[in-house]
Amino acid sequence: AEPADEGDAAAPAAAEGALTVWCWDVNFNIAAMNAAKEVYQADHPDVQIDVQEVKWDDIQTRLITAFASNDLSTLPDIALIQNMAARKNLSLYTDQFVELTNDIDYASFAPYVVNFSTYDGKTYGVPFDSGATGTFLRTDYLEQAGQTIEDYNDITWDKFIELGTAVKDAAGVPMISIEFGSADLIDTMMSSCGQWYFKDDATPFMVGNEALKESINNLIKMKDAGVLMEVSSWDEYVASMNNGTVAGTVQGIWIVGSIKAQPDQSGKWGMAQTPKMTHAGATTAGTQGGSSWYVLQASENQDTAKDFLKNTFGSNVDFYGSILSSTGAVATYTPASSAPAYSEPDEFFGGQAIFADILKQADLIPRFDYGTYVYEARDAIKSFLGEAKTEADIDNVLAQAEEQTLSQMS
Repeated sequence: AEPADEGDAAAPAAAEGALTVWCWDVNFNIAAMNAAKEVYQADHPDVQIDVQEVKWDDIQTRLITAFASNDLSTLPDIALIQNMAARKNLSLYTDQFVELTNDIDYASFAPYVVNFSTYDGKTYGVPFDSGATGTFLRTDYLEQAGQTIEDYNDITWDKFIELGTAVKDAAGVPMISIEFGSADLIDTMMSSCGQWYFKDDATPFMVGNEALKESINNLIKMKDAGVLMEVSSWDEYVASMNNGTVAGTVQGIWIVGSIKAQPDQSGKWGMAQTPKMTHAGATTAGTQGGSSWYVLQASENQDTAKDFLKNTFGSNVDFYGSILSSTGAVATYTPASSAPAYSEPDEFFGGQAIFADILKQADLIPRFDYGTYVYEARDAIKSFLGEAKTEADIDNVLAQAEEQTLSQMS
């Protein structure tokens, strides 16, 4: 980050300086951050805010590399960090993040998401988006199979496969796509049961994890039925929805920004609940993704950065309402749900008030803790997932993944 400008001597300290921000999704968090920049600069015109597109994997790699080498010169003032990575970052590099416990009214945020950026009793992140999941489908494809979006509410994954097979036969396209070897759907399924890859923060729970086993088996069944198509990259995943080569996706609400990137499909989409597992405690709501904004100790403009976040993502109901429809950024800031935009019909989704619906779903998400070594666990699952061709293969895959996770933790 650049040193603070002297600015107007009469201006408050928070109005001085320049900020650099790292985030990664042009249709989603970058768009939201640019909107926040516009809101803040209306009252603080002297503050320059440079929003830079940096892929999530690169953000994490650059942060860890800089922290480990103690060369912090390349780091931004503010970085967006996925909630799954937060606990490990905070536990290993606590002193590299600015504590915000007394700067943000955390009582106004959903408790489960505040927990993700809290370590040793102190909170460091400003929660951004909800990862609450839904089933997003092209209603014109459903109509070819004599279906409506309501047919996908309160159903099991087996029923989803049955309905999806009918759509594939009628419309000629698979229902959904995922990146090859992705654990995203596994995360969604497990979290909808309140289960995860760990029994606690330090004990991998793969062998004997019936929710994880059922999740992988669901993937196998969907691939065998031709309902699920695998693609080689995230860009191909988004393109498969935008160009109509799949009927939709099961994903976090934040995917709405990417879906709406194809404006000629307005009116052709609907949203239903997430399919339900058979595992005890299963709900029709999971979570996928979600992230928070962090101020880095390397910043020379920490006061400006804190003030910027406090007055936008940390408290501004009107701001959250303004970015909702275009980005799908459902706030975890509870008062934002009162913004009129949350109850308005969305014409892109056939007049459905999808954001009011997703708020109801978010309330059903079981509480669980990501833990410190979540990426090691997910990577281990992905390493062996291709070996699970049948249900009989799953136990061996889980045993190998648990062993690899333990070795990564040592």
